[in-house]
Amino acid sequence: MPAGVSWPRYLRMLGASVLAMFAGAQTVHQYYLPDLSIPEIPPKPGELRTELRGYKAREEAVAALQQLKAEQSNSFKHDDAEKMATQREKDAADYLKKHKIIELMDNLTGMLFFYRPENPREFLIEQLEQLKISQQRGVKGPNLFNSANLDSVFGILDPANQNYITFTQYKQALTTLGIKDINECPEGVNEDRISHDTFKTEATQGLQRLKSFVFFHTDFRPYSPGRRPTELSMGTVHARSLDPLPMRGPELGVQPDDIEAPEIDPEPKQEVLENKDVVVQRVHIDGLGRTKEDLLTYEISEVFRAKNLIDVMRKSHEARQKLLRLGIFRKVEVVIDTSRGEDALPNGLDVTFEVTELRRMTGSYNTMVGNNEGSMVLGLKLPNVFGRAEKMTFQFSYGTKETSYGLSFFKPQPGNFERNISLNVYKVTGQFPWSSLRETDRGVSGELSFPLWKTNQTLKWEGVWRELGCLARTASFAVREESGHSLKSSLSHAMVIDTRNSSILPRKGGLLKIHQELAGYTGGDASFLKEDFEIQLNKTLFWDSVLSASLWGGLLLPIGDKPTSIADRFYLGGPTSIRGFSMYSMGPQSEGDYLGGEGYWAGGLHLYTPLPFRPGKGGFGDLFRTHFFLNAGNLCNLNYGEGPQAHLKKLAECIRWSYGLGIVLRLGNIARLELNYCIPMGVQSGDRICDGIQFGAGIRFL
Repeated sequence: MPAGVSWPRYLRMLGASVLAMFAGAQTVHQYYLPDLSIPEIPPKPGELRTELRGYKAREEAVAALQQLKAEQSNSFKHDDAEKMATQREKDAADYLKKHKIIELMDNLTGMLFFYRPENPREFLIEQLEQLKISQQRGVKGPNLFNSANLDSVFGILDPANQNYITFTQYKQALTTLGIKDINECPEGVNEDRISHDTFKTEATQGLQRLKSFVFFHTDFRPYSPGRRPTELSMGTVHARSLDPLPMRGPELGVQPDDIEAPEIDPEPKQEVLENKDVVVQRVHIDGLGRTKEDLLTYEISEVFRAKNLIDVMRKSHEARQKLLRLGIFRKVEVVIDTSRGEDALPNGLDVTFEVTELRRMTGSYNTMVGNNEGSMVLGLKLPNVFGRAEKMTFQFSYGTKETSYGLSFFKPQPGNFERNISLNVYKVTGQFPWSSLRETDRGVSGELSFPLWKTNQTLKWEGVWRELGCLARTASFAVREESGHSLKSSLSHAMVIDTRNSSILPRKGGLLKIHQELAGYTGGDASFLKEDFEIQLNKTLFWDSVLSASLWGGLLLPIGDKPTSIADRFYLGGPTSIRGFSMYSMGPQSEGDYLGGEGYWAGGLHLYTPLPFRPGKGGFGDLFRTHFFLNAGNLCNLNYGEGPQAHLKKLAECIRWSYGLGIVLRLGNIARLELNYCIPMGVQSGDRICDGIQFGAGIRFL
């Protein structure tokens, strides 16, 4: 290396000389003046910045760069006039600018910083030869982002080593890599689980589709001879972000024009920390307004237990996810920096969470799909009311069969978001044309939710003033007899175990849901015990097909001499339960009005397969599935003086069943649509059927 020339400068000159052999210009290095400026780019919403910085603040780094640039400018000031004296030299400078040789040099120099080859000259020659062959033969250029890099990127997105990521993570990661034409329907999109192999395949194909070669910016660190740059947890790529979901973060894949590799003198404190033990000395939270600090202490406490750099990154990411889950921050960014100050340890780190709180009041407008009905929902939310993640919500919903509005208050337990309480005041008006019934409920309720082992538990008390009326003048006498006011006060308990990969159209996993409700012992004139359950199992088979089996069941037992109310009974039938029958139009009825039953069961066996010949594979076509089904069930009233065996016998009599096929469309994780051709069987007197084409929309299907 020539005396008085810095190592980075020497690398640039070496690259220039190699480039000159290919370009035919022996004086390239005489005209290359690297730009040391760093543009001030404000962070975008949703961007998470995670950096190991040699400077405590950006202002220090910018000031140092400006000083270096000024010194460089002065050192070359007298040479500039002499260099540009002749027309030949001017033409050479124009040639460099026209063919973007300086930008190419900048990127080659960046690769030297990044890979640190033992023989820089041979390394540069090899890269230029590959690019030249690519240009002459029209073949794909070298992929400068290798398989190990993609493995490391996936590892950042999957800190829990589950070997899959969500579709949102997949899409935004490819965007970050600079890929524009992203496959919107990769394998696994229906389950919202993108595997490691799928991610690597899509990322590799996307990088190869880039029209020109792309160098990947690697957040270069100050370099000094004998020391490797600080590496994070992305293998040979420096991690700028811990966030597996960078909403609109900086792109890793950029064109050569956008890349700058500033020369910054290293600070003695910087060292390789990737595989060394570190100590998190301080955690800062910047941007707090009305939020109480004691709430956040529970969410970030695990960061102090990190033992190495990768562990710090993962625990910082987990803490960020917890902070976002509270629903009180619009944006959370993480910055990891070396510790400063008199008490700073050589391996000490400071972690800073930069948060932006939500506004005191937010509004929303959206549509909702229920079981074969839709509604428009307007909401007003007051997040973080008292500074500890409390939330107050007012919601108005207007639907095809139901109109409601209510006020709710939600409060989680600090440090355990799954353990929370909620209070609700509401009014709901619903129309049930299958029963010629209109019902208006005015009530209050309180809920306590908490996890227990592998289950989610919910305890609830509800007090409801119910008003029943006839929907039409033609309502039967049995419905008119049920009309009037009643008061229900009940205690209920729900337990849920859900291991499915998707609640809308699962491919694997199971569901167990048990619900009990006891009314009458805490007041009111409704007295009953109500039990119902739901079981679902899903198994992936050959040829990307899925076999699904489900079973529902329930009993309603009156307490005392008073019969059960039409508003408390079970209903069955329709495109979301026993297909081939009209909505809730089977079982006991009076003059065409269906009165519901006190006992029921329903089972379904389904086979979901891809569309024939796989049209639109890897795209929109993957949202559709072919559907073969067999449904069966029964609904009846029970004579509770006869005993359990008599009840089972009655439920086994006169079984309704149906079979058919159709097409299922998955609408993300919101709802699903079904268009089926149904053949109802076992039809009983009074049942209303839908023989042939039947359409269904909802979130819960048998």
